Amino acid sequence: MTPDVVPNPDFYTAVLWKRLVGEVVLAVKGQEAPLQSVRTYAYCGSALDGTVVLTTMNLNTADTAVITTSGFTTGATRNEYLLQGLGGNYTSPNMTLNGQVLSLGPGGALPLMQPVKGDATKPI
Repeated sequence: MTPDVVPNPDFYTAVLWKRLVGEVVLAVKGQEAPLQSVRTYAYCGSALDGTVVLTTMNLNTADTAVITTSGFTTGATRNEYLLQGLGGNYTSPNMTLNGQVLSLGPGGALPLMQPVKGDATKPI
């Protein structure tokens, strides 16, 4: 990539997807009618180490969504990657990851894209 290239937000989504998501698709239960604007998918992680990657998209621009999971024991953690348009604007040309603006580094280097640790027993 040349230094003057500014990637579209979906570029960062694709990078994170490639790093995290494997080829095996898993079943997701509990998508009730009131949450039709929320899409949830589950995959085995790319490392094939038992990791499960859960992707959730809220297509409703007016409301927030609360996502709950089950089957985790107390003390279990999860890696959270919250991708959003800058300022919560889904049409923004700038993407944030866990509140930090994503941009290429010197020479087009990718940002680290580190997760935040979350309590797996709590809603997202």
